[in-house]
Amino acid sequence: MQDVLYTKFGQEPPIEIRPLFNEIRELPDSPEEGLYWDGKELKFHWYDEHHQIEREVYFNFRETLSDLQKKLGPPPKELLGRALGKGESLEVWDISGGTGRDALSFYHWGHKVKVFERHPIIAALLINALRLEPRMIERFEVVYGSAHELNHIETPEVIYYDPMYPEEIKKSRPRKEMALFKVLTNGDSDQETVLDWALNSGAKRIILKRPIKASECSPKPTASFKGKTIRFDLWQRG
Repeated sequence: MQDVLYTKFGQEPPIEIRPLFNEIRELPDSPEEGLYWDGKELKFHWYDEHHQIEREVYFNFRETLSDLQKKLGPPPKELLGRALGKGESLEVWDISGGTGRDALSFYHWGHKVKVFERHPIIAALLINALRLEPRMIERFEVVYGSAHELNHIETPEVIYYDPMYPEEIKKSRPRKEMALFKVLTNGDSDQETVLDWALNSGAKRIILKRPIKASECSPKPTASFKGKTIRFDLWQRG
C-alpha cells in the first residue's frame, strides 16, 4: 500500500500541517492513494471502487465564501442564522468541522469562529485552506482534536454540532465531500457523549444539526428550526 502521504515534484508541505503527518500515518486502513501536496493545495485523492472513478477533493475557503456570498441571506432569513440568534461578533465553536462550510457561514455573518476537527486528514485539509487565507486568521481558527476531550480556558457563547450519522453516510449521494467521509469515517458513534458535554459546557446556545425525521433529543430543545430535510435543535442556557 502506498504511503497515505506523498508529494508531487518533491516539494515539502507547509509547516502548519506537518505535525499531523505522524497521526495520519498511524491511521488503520489508510486509503490507497492518500493525501498529497502539489506545491499550493493539499488534496486527498482516492479511487472510488463503487463508481469506478478516481476522486480528488480539497478545501478552498475563498471559493466557499464566494459561493456563500451569492447564496446565503442575512441570519434571520436562514434556518442556521435563526438558530444562532441575535448578536454581533459572537464567539462560535463548530465542534465537528467537516468541510468547514457551516463554520464559514458563521464567519460570513461576522462572528469569531473556532473549528474543531478530530480526523487528521480532514483537519489537515482545513488547516491548509486557512493557511492560504491569512486575512481570516483574526476571526477564524482550526484546531485538530475533539473539543470535548481538550482542556479549555474559555467558554464560547455558541457551540454548533453537526455529527455525522452512520446511516447518513450509507444513504448519502455521491458528492465528492460526502464520498470523502465515506472513505475516511463510519460516522460519529459518540454523539450522545459530545452533546452532553456541549450542554454542560457553559455555552449560552447549543445548536445541533439533525435529519428532519430524526428522533427527539433529551433533554428537550428550547426550540427547533425545521427545513425540508434537516432541522436545527437549539438549547438556550441563561
